[in-house]
Amino acid sequence: MQELKSYDTVIDDFISQLKMLKISHRKLARDTKLPNSTVANILHKKTKGATYTNITKIHEYIRDQYMHHDKQHPDKPLPISGYVERPPDFLLQTDKISKAKKMMDEKSFDCIPILIRKGHRIVGRVRHPDVYGGRYKNDQVQIKTIMKDAPPIIPDTTDATVVREMLKKMKWDCIVLQKKDRYVGIITYWNFM
Repeated sequence: MQELKSYDTVIDDFISQLKMLKISHRKLARDTKLPNSTVANILHKKTKGATYTNITKIHEYIRDQYMHHDKQHPDKPLPISGYVERPPDFLLQTDKISKAKKMMDEKSFDCIPILIRKGHRIVGRVRHPDVYGGRYKNDQVQIKTIMKDAPPIIPDTTDATVVREMLKKMKWDCIVLQKKDRYVGIITYWNFM
């Protein structure tokens, strides 16, 4: 089961998404019909005005802005690359399970793609249940002993709506985005929540 994000992490996500979309605090307040002081308090992680309803309004507004980022063509969905906030992290198949645990704990990852060698192709993935499932004697075992099949790799220009359906129907834990011959991002179901 997906662990809920902390309040600070949710607000940090809001702030980074607003920066990417170039939306000011005042525009956010105006468009969500929330008082400017309430929006400022929420984005500065103060509790005043940080109700479930207000947080949900901001979340839905940002989600809608992602989906309709192109004001000249509002019906054109955002490419999936618009949901990616940072470059992907990988593990090597020869890395130890302890390294996967550390990465998942520090970066709140649920799924990490596995490379055959640094800079080479993806050969598998490990998920949170695989790493913490205890099917191994110790965490100094190599990742390749517990990894699953490689995740799908798609172009970073794929429509977000298509990827959302892939994640629902195919039940993949993550999808890797590729631009030319480089891996540029990782998308999970939780990117759309």
